[in-house]
Amino acid sequence: MDHNNLDGFFSEEEMDSLKQIAVEELRELCDGLDQAVAALRVNPADADARKQAVHIFHTIGGSAAMAGFTDISAIGISMEGALKKQAAQSSPPDDLLQQIAGAHQKLDSLISEAEKNLL
Repeated sequence: MDHNNLDGFFSEEEMDSLKQIAVEELRELCDGLDQAVAALRVNPADADARKQAVHIFHTIGGSAAMAGFTDISAIGISMEGALKKQAAQSSPPDDLLQQIAGAHQKLDSLISEAEKNLL
């Protein structure tokens, strides 16, 4: 039994394909996150950039979970929550921007690891 597919819904080949698609999407989402973070560093009050970052982290959380990448999903969900918690403030505090940058680095590392495991 595939331990990454405990419900047995997908065949091993289908699960591998799903993971490959998820990794590609996660890479693209991280590229979008680069843009949102850069915009927030220039203008921490940029509501559109913050909304984009929340959406990206939300999508990372869901896409990673569907593919069985629980560590990646947890980061996405956690960062989405942190950004939403600070939404009432006019701009995210510096420590939140640092937390986003740290999460982004960890995501890059975990996605690279997932890519290697798919080879």
